[in-house]
Amino acid sequence: MKFEEAYVKPLDKIIDINELSLMKKSKFVEFAKTCDNLYCPECMKAKLVYVLSNPVYLRTCQNSEHSEDCSLKQEELSKTRTKEFVKEQNFDTLNRQLQRLILNLSSCAQKEKTDLSQKATIQKNNNGSFITNVGGKNFRFPQKRIDLPLFEDDYDKIKLFYGTVLCTWEKAKNGNDYRLLIYLDSKQRLLCRIFVKENIYKFVPSKMKFKGQKKCRIAFVASINKVEGKTYCQTGLIHSTLLELQQLNN
Repeated sequence: MKFEEAYVKPLDKIIDINELSLMKKSKFVEFAKTCDNLYCPECMKAKLVYVLSNPVYLRTCQNSEHSEDCSLKQEELSKTRTKEFVKEQNFDTLNRQLQRLILNLSSCAQKEKTDLSQKATIQKNNNGSFITNVGGKNFRFPQKRIDLPLFEDDYDKIKLFYGTVLCTWEKAKNGNDYRLLIYLDSKQRLLCRIFVKENIYKFVPSKMKFKGQKKCRIAFVASINKVEGKTYCQTGLIHSTLLELQQLNN
C-alpha cells in the first residue's frame, strides 16, 4: 500500500508527503533524519520508507509489520463494494470514521493520539467502522487526502476524502440549494465543489455553517468527478452525516 502521510516519532506529529518533499529540497539534513523515523500514521508501529518516484510516496519497510487491528494494513474495498456499503446506509459508521480522520489531522498532542487509538480500537472491534469483512477477509474503506494531488484512481470512486483547506458556503443559483467550495490556499485555487440540496443542508450542524471563507479541517464521503475544461472537481452530498467540518482559528 502507498501512504500519503506518516507519524514522526521524535516530532510527535503526523506529516504528509508534500511536507517531506519540501523538506527534501530546503532542509536535506533534517529530511534525512526525519525519514529514519517515519511510521504508520494509524498504528504508529510499522516503519515507512520515502520512495523516490513520480509521484513520490511512502510504503511499509520490508519486514516491518503493522499492528493486527490496523485498518491501513488491510486491502481497500472494491469500487462495487464501497457503493453497496453506502447504499446500505451505513452513515453512522462512516461518520465515525470521518470524525477519526479529522482527529488524525489535528493529532499534534499525545492525548489526542491516545484518544484516537482508543476510539479506533473500540470501533473496529465492536462495529467494523474501519474494517469490514467480506468473504472471510478484512477490507478497509478507501480514503484520500483532498489537499494532496489527485490521480485517476481518485475519480469516479466513492472514498473518504479529508484534509486541511479553505472553505466557503454559497447559495446555488436556484436560491434554495447550496454549494461548499473547497480551496487549496489563499491563492484561490479551487479544488472541489460540493453540491448540497436544501433538504440535506438543513440537517448540516449549525457549527459547520459559516459566512465568508474559513480555514477548516474537512472530511467527507463522496465520488468526485472531473469538470471538463477545469482544474477542479465536483460532487454532491447525499446525506448530512457524510460531511465533517472543523473551523480553525488561524
